[in-house]
Parts: sequence; structure tokens; C-alpha cells
Amino acid sequence: MNWTVTALTEFVQRLMSKGNPLKPSFLVENTSAQNNVTGDGTTYTVQFATTVFDQHGDFDGTSTFTAPVTGVYLFAFTVLMESLNGTSNLAYLVTSNKNFSLHRENGTEAAVGAYAMVGSIICGMDEGDTATVTVNEGGGSKTTDVSNGASHFSGALIS
Repeated sequence: MNWTVTALTEFVQRLMSKGNPLKPSFLVENTSAQNNVTGDGTTYTVQFATTVFDQHGDFDGTSTFTAPVTGVYLFAFTVLMESLNGTSNLAYLVTSNKNFSLHRENGTEAAVGAYAMVGSIICGMDEGDTATVTVNEGGGSKTTDVSNGASHFSGALIS
């Protein structure tokens, strides 16, 4: 590969601007309850306001990870739902290219009152693509909460 001075300078500046974009990874969690967000079929984007770590500053501090480089990413999440009253729960990893249904449960959640939705996936992302976690409970009323401190979202570039 032949590098021009301009291309090499841009590459070095990019590496130095926010840490190393070739090793992005993050872990975020919620620290306050998100009350009455679904139950009536409303799709809700889970908020993760506390950053445990963010190696490159690619998580926006609320809900969205933006891929700094094209590659294959591993994502994982846990969302604890409370005050359940519906008949079905869905959790998705929503990316710019595709929505991945990573958890589905029908008919048993309301009986237990709280339910942890857990999922993980490896997916391809292009530079600038985004990823969020959404939940949806249907068949009831809008009283379902995302529990305080028990929900996490993480991701890392793996190749």
C-alpha cells in the first residue's frame, strides 16, 4: 500500500483524536427507573445514563452506540422489566442495517411481576452505523417499567 502524506496524516490524526478507534468497546447501565414505558405495545428505546467505560467515546451517554470503524461487533444486553401486565415481551438490538429480535417471551411474564430480557449477537456494522436496545410489552396497559440499576448494554469490535 502506498501512503500519501495527506492520507498518513489523516490516519494518524484519527488515531490520536479520541483514543484508538480500532479498539472501540463500551459498557453502560441504567441508574434510575424508567417507569410506565410499555405494556400497551409501545416500543421503547432503553436509556443507559451511566457509563462504566467507553474506550473511544462512541456511546452518546443516553441510548446509542455509533460505530467508529467498519467491522464485526459483539453486543450484549440485559433489561430487567417490572410491573408486567401484558402477554408478550420483545427485546431488540436495533442497528442502522437491521433489527435483531434477541428475546421473545409469550404469556408467562405477568405472573412473575419482573422479568429479565437478555440477548447477545455478533453483527456487521459500517462506520457511522448505530445500535440501540428497545423493548416492547404487548397485551396490557402502559405500566411496565425498566428497573433501576439492573439493565446493561455492552459492545466491542471483535474483527
